[in-house]
Amino acid sequence: MPPPVATLCVLVALCLLPGLVQGQPADLEQATKQARRLLDDGKFAEAIPLLVELRKAAPENTSLGMTIGQAYANTGEFQKAILEYDAVRRRLPNFKPAVVSLATLYLNLGRGREGVALLSEFVARNPGDADTRAMLASVYQAQGDLSRANEHLAETARLQPQDPQVWFALYQNLNAIVRECMALTEQADPESAPMVAMAGLERVHLQQDESAFYLLRESLRRNPKLRAVHSQIAAIYKRRDQFQWAKDEESREVALGSPDCGQEVAACAFLAGKYADVMTETRFARIPEDLYWRYRAAVELGNEAFSKLQSLPASVQSHGAQAEWMRKRNRHGEAVKAWQAAIAMAPNNPGLRKELVVSLLQAKEFAQCAQQADALLKDAPEDPELLLLRGDAALNQQNAAQALPFLQRALKAEPGMLPTHASLGRALLQLNRAAEAIPHLEKALPQASDGSVLYQLSQAYQQAGKSTEAAQALARYQEIQRREQKERADFEARFQITPP
Repeated sequence: MPPPVATLCVLVALCLLPGLVQGQPADLEQATKQARRLLDDGKFAEAIPLLVELRKAAPENTSLGMTIGQAYANTGEFQKAILEYDAVRRRLPNFKPAVVSLATLYLNLGRGREGVALLSEFVARNPGDADTRAMLASVYQAQGDLSRANEHLAETARLQPQDPQVWFALYQNLNAIVRECMALTEQADPESAPMVAMAGLERVHLQQDESAFYLLRESLRRNPKLRAVHSQIAAIYKRRDQFQWAKDEESREVALGSPDCGQEVAACAFLAGKYADVMTETRFARIPEDLYWRYRAAVELGNEAFSKLQSLPASVQSHGAQAEWMRKRNRHGEAVKAWQAAIAMAPNNPGLRKELVVSLLQAKEFAQCAQQADALLKDAPEDPELLLLRGDAALNQQNAAQALPFLQRALKAEPGMLPTHASLGRALLQLNRAAEAIPHLEKALPQASDGSVLYQLSQAYQQAGKSTEAAQALARYQEIQRREQKERADFEARFQITPP
């Protein structure tokens, strides 16, 4: 977005006036003061003719050119703003304000390729400019190019090792790469050994040892030569104090021998601890075997970024990363405390306060959740996510009447939110308005992860006198219940940690 009015006034006051007022005719001095007043008042369209006229007296004045460009941008005359910024940039290729302003304008106008090209050229000429490099990384992230974003974030972290914002951005980007690797592997071959191994490793990270053990074993059954899996199983044994089993498992990893580094480049780099090299080698990976090593490297680098972030003085970013870590592991009470610590350092950050509301709901702290949501809704009264959270807090306090208006407003603001349909249907059912509940519960079915919506729908059908539909919905619900019971029994039977 164009710089704010204050920035324009600073440019005029500090840069333009000294060069034009001192020693200039009275009419120029008067025009300069008038231009400044107009800019101060936000009357950019009226200021532009004066600024253009003033430039005749100082055609090479960089700050004046930037001020004109910003004034054009603030009036929506973006093409003229581009011309002004570009003229400054061409005259002074390393003048950062011109490059950043022009690139930002390109990006806001959907001309991403031109914006990226400008930033890339500037970073290539100024490799030590961490701020512009970080901006380029964020652009790549927005465009979905996580690989290039990671390269620039890693270099930015090297340039600014004490900046928690950089480490947090790097940590989040690496987590996104982990998810990307899993998604691409699932697309390529969902039954492959690397896919099963990744699923097992995800459970390792969540400290779900039994299911992790089963999946890691299964990945080796599908590909006995898959590397760096035996060591993960050995780590599970050690957590269970089965040290001899762990030793036997580690010997199986050794028995695989060293990889052929001419053929298994990524594997060699990973086993040597050269995770950044793995990321470079697998940048364009699309087959499961290569994505497996990219996933492994991204996890290790993400852990390093997280550790570095936590080693720095406490910050909003370190507390935020802790909160996300706790939430992923269903430790919602601890996540609440971490969000509260972050908010204590940035009390006016609505994003942090919204995350706290989510964690309070997950921690079943419904009264606090409602209180925090109410406070946020004063500034964002039609935010559909906040309205849903507030409605769910009331529903979980068995207050459907209170929940109803919040859920109705949420659905009005965002009609396609299926969770809102589910909650609204539940509220209407509790209020004995079954006929109104039915269409909402029906819409919510595709996203329902368990049978609860089906059960509620069967109740709604029954109350509305639709006995046939009620019986069908109840039968489907009971089938889901039987299947879940069987899966739990299979889990207990199959997910046993056994000797090698």
